[in-house]
Amino acid sequence: MEIKRIENEKQYDRALERLDQIIDSEEHRDELYLLSLVIGEYEDREYPIEDVSPIEMIKFKMDQMGWKAKDFGSMIGSKSYASDILNGKKKLSLSIIRKVEKMMHIPASWLIQEY
Repeated sequence: MEIKRIENEKQYDRALERLDQIIDSEEHRDELYLLSLVIGEYEDREYPIEDVSPIEMIKFKMDQMGWKAKDFGSMIGSKSYASDILNGKKKLSLSIIRKVEKMMHIPASWLIQEY
C-alpha cells in the first residue's frame, strides 16, 4: 500500500482496514508505523479532542502504543516520577514535555494545558 496523507473518509476507512490486516505483522513494522502516523494526523484534524487533560492524552497514546507505566518511565528516565505524573501527583516539566512530544507525537500545545 502506498502511504500518503489521508484526505477523506474513504481513504481513512481503507487505511484502517490495512492497519487491521498488518497489526500483528513483524514483516510490515515500518508500514504499520507510517500508517499509524497518517491515521493519527487525519484523526487529529477531523476529530479533534476537546477538554482532554495532558495526562489523559498521554494515557490514551500509551494505550495506542501498547505501553505500560514502566515504558513511560523508561522514556522519561524515572519510573517513580512517571507514576507520580500519571497519578496526578506531579506536573509535567518542560524537559518531559519535550520528550513526550518527540517520542509520543503529542503536540506540546496539548501538554502545556492546565490540568
